[in-house]
Amino acid sequence: PAPAPAAAAGEVVVVDDDDAQFELGRELQVVMVGWMVNGEVTCGNHSGAELVLPENRIEPDQTFVACDYFTLKLRGRRGALAVVSPSELYVNDATPAAGESFDNLDDLVVDVIRRDDLGDEDFLIRMRVVADKSLPDPRARLVALDGDEPLADALLTRGLPRGEGRTLTIGPITLTLTWDGEMVTVTDYLDTYRGSDGFESFFVRSGDARRFRTAPEDGAAFSLEPSDRFVVGHAVYEVRRD
Repeated sequence: PAPAPAAAAGEVVVVDDDDAQFELGRELQVVMVGWMVNGEVTCGNHSGAELVLPENRIEPDQTFVACDYFTLKLRGRRGALAVVSPSELYVNDATPAAGESFDNLDDLVVDVIRRDDLGDEDFLIRMRVVADKSLPDPRARLVALDGDEPLADALLTRGLPRGEGRTLTIGPITLTLTWDGEMVTVTDYLDTYRGSDGFESFFVRSGDARRFRTAPEDGAAFSLEPSDRFVVGHAVYEVRRD
């Protein structure tokens, strides 16, 4: 068995294998493509992390331990990644040392391991830090998910039924998405978008727009088409039609 990963505080986020494959099979999908990061964040498998990678549950009685994989500091083009759980990831295709730090982020490839019900390595979730000038925060960079591993894609995809609203909670925002076969209409988000201390981070880029704009602050319905994107908290999502 692999060495125990570093412990973390937070509830483990789990996606059942059968559910994940069903989501991936739907014609219209909302897919997480990465995270917008400016500052210091932690990547883990639990609700206490800013960058959350769900676990893949193959058997109903399969259990997981909350774990931090790495911390990441980004300030414009400068940054550093520090390893927390070396047994649970690869950096540039090699097993790193505990506490090892990397500051050449442009050439960095990080793979987080997903294990099967026996604890063996099953598949990898790959990510890179890249520039994206369209992000709403001009100082931020995108921690981009690779998207070439179907098993990893299934953990990060929500499918939408045609003609029926689906309510999702994404980070701090709960919203309803309704696909009519052409457009996705977004509604019912104002209660979680507007708080006592102001608005949560919620941005939309649709149509031919080059940059993201804040979601309507009056809670008005708005539409998304395939290839449109939205940002909730750190998470960046894209609408895709299979």
